[in-house]
Amino acid sequence: MSIRNFIYRAGANPHKSWRLFIIGLVIFAVGVLLILVGTERYYVLQVPGLVLLIPGFIVAVWGYIGLFANRFSQVLNRVTPPSSEDN
Repeated sequence: MSIRNFIYRAGANPHKSWRLFIIGLVIFAVGVLLILVGTERYYVLQVPGLVLLIPGFIVAVWGYIGLFANRFSQVLNRVTPPSSEDN
């Protein structure tokens, strides 16, 4: 699989990528919030907060890659390959 095919496939559905990015960001934010609350009062909340950080980060990054790939594929479509005929 070439890089261009990966970019086109990853950026094929920007609405799904946006949804994944937002879901991952919310999960990540909940994890950070649990860690912050755990530092003040309930130390037990830090462990679920740490557990939520990693999947939230992975989902958000996957969604961001899809968004970036969509924008980058639009740039690739605008760039025309050089003509083989030089007059």
